[in-house]
Amino acid sequence: MIQIDQIIETDGDTWQVLAIGAEHEDTGEVIVHLQSTTRVIPGVKRDTPVQSDCWINPTTLQTRSCNW
Repeated sequence: MIQIDQIIETDGDTWQVLAIGAEHEDTGEVIVHLQSTTRVIPGVKRDTPVQSDCWINPTTLQTRSCNW
């Protein structure tokens, strides 16, 4: 089961789950909004963590189809 603020590892990085969306009726995967715990986009006033949306299997925590 995936929970908000959970830390997952995928694509060689660690990510914090910010939001959990709908479940795909055919695959059982869930859409999640992730925030990197290690990578940032430099800004003028502050750095912003890299964010992504991914389909993730809630049992194995394997991701598919991430939008970087």
